[in-house]
Amino acid sequence: MRFAAALALLILGACPTGSSRAASDVVSHIQWLSSDAPAHKSKGPSYGITELLIAFMDSEWPQVQHQLLTANSKRSWQMIGNGEPACHTTAVHTAEREKLAYFSDILLVLPAQLIVNRAHLAALPLNTKGEVDLPQMLRQGNLQGALVEGRSYGAAVDAAVASRPAGGTLKFFSSQGFGDNVLQMVLKGHADFTVDFDVALRTLDERGIARSQLVGLPIQGASEPLVVGIACPRNAWGLSAIRQIDKLMSSPAGLGLLRSAGTRWATPEILRIYGPRLEQFYKERSKLTHYP
Repeated sequence: MRFAAALALLILGACPTGSSRAASDVVSHIQWLSSDAPAHKSKGPSYGITELLIAFMDSEWPQVQHQLLTANSKRSWQMIGNGEPACHTTAVHTAEREKLAYFSDILLVLPAQLIVNRAHLAALPLNTKGEVDLPQMLRQGNLQGALVEGRSYGAAVDAAVASRPAGGTLKFFSSQGFGDNVLQMVLKGHADFTVDFDVALRTLDERGIARSQLVGLPIQGASEPLVVGIACPRNAWGLSAIRQIDKLMSSPAGLGLLRSAGTRWATPEILRIYGPRLEQFYKERSKLTHYP
């Protein structure tokens, strides 16, 4: 009897389709990662969408325990890279991040801007369109910059930052609330500029902080809207989770939630410029994503 049991365990352990592998595919609990603090503490750019997503998942996927975990960008991507049972609620979708995660795209957002104290406008290298030449500005090194560690600002900005001269004046900070404290640094004069999204600047106004000291300028080469998605680890658990998440996001109820959440940043001017792109995005979003 002992030999038979041992043989059975040996066979199961050696078989790639055995119970141990199947168990890794089972999704019973998801930690939903967000850089935003709870609602009573912060109302950053993803405020609302994260809470709406988790409430939606609770309703449509009740077999799974859904838990919100506040973590900065660096910590979130460490967890995803380590294959932990966690999914980021609103991650900029980049080719680099696809090495670590499966994505279910949910939002189309405006490209990141250079946010600078108005006192330094004359020091910026601008092209004829009024766009900031970010690589040139970083080479000049005459302004002190502050960015969030582990965060993506889109492929063009990420590439400019990665190729900056060594020993420059750009510094990185761990931050909650999608860079809220970095924006505060620029507002208070502790840094000259940062890179962020227009909605972050508008959020300062919503919280009663004057926008008169800061201005957002477009960045040369970064004019295309960015795709934001839910990101889960690139392993068996993550594939199982993202397939169900993608199915729910493609449903009529899921699309309705995303359209509602998208209105947070969609001002009349944005709708005028990007309205057709948004409609095309939602049309594609109604289809299931193909995963390998």
